[in-house]
Amino acid sequence: MKTPNTLPASPSADSLAPAQVHVTRNELQIVLNLIADGSNHKQAAATIGLTASQLHAEIQRDAGTRAAYALARKARGALHAAKVNELAQDVMRNNSDPKRTKVAMDAHMWAAGRYDPAAWGDRQIIQHEEPPAAVSAEDLKLALLALAQLAASAGQPMAVGVAPREPGLLIEAERDIAAEVLG
Repeated sequence: MKTPNTLPASPSADSLAPAQVHVTRNELQIVLNLIADGSNHKQAAATIGLTASQLHAEIQRDAGTRAAYALARKARGALHAAKVNELAQDVMRNNSDPKRTKVAMDAHMWAAGRYDPAAWGDRQIIQHEEPPAAVSAEDLKLALLALAQLAASAGQPMAVGVAPREPGLLIEAERDIAAEVLG
């Protein structure tokens, strides 16, 4: 028996892509409500006759749907977090085994962190800000001089409420400014 010299054609990228379907806003809202209420992606897609990849393509189609999906995921995260609280209350009332409940609580916290990492995730974003640089005596004198000139031009007395880091710095700066302003 002879084998053919040509290989069968490989599937194209277009044939592997999910089929284009039209989903109404009402159907998408049903799916988003199911996701917010705790259904998984596949279950929610099946309720309107889609596969999970087709549903994902529909969600990614426009910004409004993506935002609504993000809100549904946040609601689902809050649902899992609320379940953790319920489980903790059961343990406190001696209605369940603490060790088994801990496993369930960890699973729900993991799921909550997955759906809404900003609120329930275990990674924290710490933003570090540089401490303000120390003000030099010359910079302080210039700033106080500008304030004194502004106050003098407005006919208002100048009140200074700055606590310097070095004792006597403010008094020295005030003397220099008074000498410059008064002549």
